[in-house]
Amino acid sequence: MKAEDSPFTPGAGVMPDVMAGRDAVVAAMTAQMRRALKYRAARSLVLHGLRGTGKTSILLEAREQAEGLGCLVSWIEAVPDRPFLQQLVAQLRKVLIGLDNIEKARTFVRAAGRALASLVRSVNIDFPGGSVGIEFEPEPGIADSGDLETDLPDLFEAVGVAARHAGTAVVLIVDELQFVGHGHLNALIVSMHRIAQRRLPVILIGAGLPNILRQLGESRSYSERLFMAETIGPLSREATDTVFRDTLALEDVEIGDGALEALWAETEGYPHFIQEWGNGCWAVAKASPIRRRDVERAAGRVREALDRGFFQMRLDRCTLQEMDYMRALATLGPGEHRPGAVAKAFGVGSSSQLNSTRQHLIEKGMIYAPSYGQLAFTVPRFDAFLMRHAD
Repeated sequence: MKAEDSPFTPGAGVMPDVMAGRDAVVAAMTAQMRRALKYRAARSLVLHGLRGTGKTSILLEAREQAEGLGCLVSWIEAVPDRPFLQQLVAQLRKVLIGLDNIEKARTFVRAAGRALASLVRSVNIDFPGGSVGIEFEPEPGIADSGDLETDLPDLFEAVGVAARHAGTAVVLIVDELQFVGHGHLNALIVSMHRIAQRRLPVILIGAGLPNILRQLGESRSYSERLFMAETIGPLSREATDTVFRDTLALEDVEIGDGALEALWAETEGYPHFIQEWGNGCWAVAKASPIRRRDVERAAGRVREALDRGFFQMRLDRCTLQEMDYMRALATLGPGEHRPGAVAKAFGVGSSSQLNSTRQHLIEKGMIYAPSYGQLAFTVPRFDAFLMRHAD
């Protein structure tokens, strides 16, 4: 079958044509948006899970839902090498430009614009080219203390008031939430707490690796009540079969039960693997229906694609010392392992000798602590990849 006709979307963060098994989380997000639009107390949401579980796809669905309801949407992908506050201020400025088109809210939009200008000046935010294009004069006494945990809530409150008078809501979507620095994360949490207290129409929908819940809890003890936490894991067998069947049906192609059984064994329900294997089977199949032998023929092609892309691109960001540490963790097999066991496999006497390496890998999002005193990979089957390429 022709490659250009494949209905599968194996790229990073690409919305699949068929999403199954996520109805509950999508409904929860939509319900909170509707509450915000009615100026009722709305809770923000945090999606957490391993790489390849489809968190970004759910965020894309959240954006479509929000836009369909008439909300203003800001999208940020946090990255380790760029200050989150810089991205946030640029997005809030876009929100204010959108609100400024609504005449009945214009007075409040301009008040929020002055708060934005105050914040930019007070915390000395640097932007590429030297400016973010702030058109307002700072407002004395608002968002100008120089303390981000005081000033950012002032700005959020001003934006929320403007949105309420405009008759809409603001949905702030943040992907890779674990990369938001500690100080910025604190200020963001305090800001959303202010919003919740005043029942203003602003909600945050964030997604991050499993350790994001611990980061939130360490920042503010009330985070567990402020945010709804949704675990995003692999799909069930039923949902996995649905994705394969319904995606292929878009091109009038069927799939046999033997192929579905083989694909379940290969993907274990991880959405990224589903898209890669679906695309690989499409490439080798001669005609409908796709059968088990097509899965077997696609195996080499798919594993090579996963190794070169999904796995290798993450390994390339690591130093040789960090690679050796992860190989030591991989030799212990799938699941969670104690740092002491990793140190022994690494060849040193104490895990404290590797504290810096371990912390750097956590900061890069390669490993995490699923429970106290345990370590695991953030990427499913990463241990098997490392063992396949032990050299």
